[in-house]
Amino acid sequence: MIFQKISEFLQTNIYESNYILIEYWTIVHLISGMIVFLVLYKILSKRTTSERFFVLFLLLWAWEIFELIVGFGSAEQNTDRIWDLFAGMLGGAVVYLIRSRFSNNRNNIPS
Repeated sequence: MIFQKISEFLQTNIYESNYILIEYWTIVHLISGMIVFLVLYKILSKRTTSERFFVLFLLLWAWEIFELIVGFGSAEQNTDRIWDLFAGMLGGAVVYLIRSRFSNNRNNIPS
């Protein structure tokens, strides 16, 4: 019961047009992308940034396919699925930019 209420709330549209659909789930996907990319940064420490982003994309895409198969996101439109992927990738980019900024600052600080 509570899960259904939370899910209904998260499906509330923040902005919608023909090509853009942003709802509260979009924020969840953004944060999920950030968390997954942080984990990938540690797990794939020997890999390039491009490879990490590719794995992030594959994981986000696999999740959308999983939702489709089990019917979890059956009411979603294709536009919503694309925006979910975009939000997750954006979350990864935010983590990448923050890590780059802090690692650059750390290298510029004299010991």
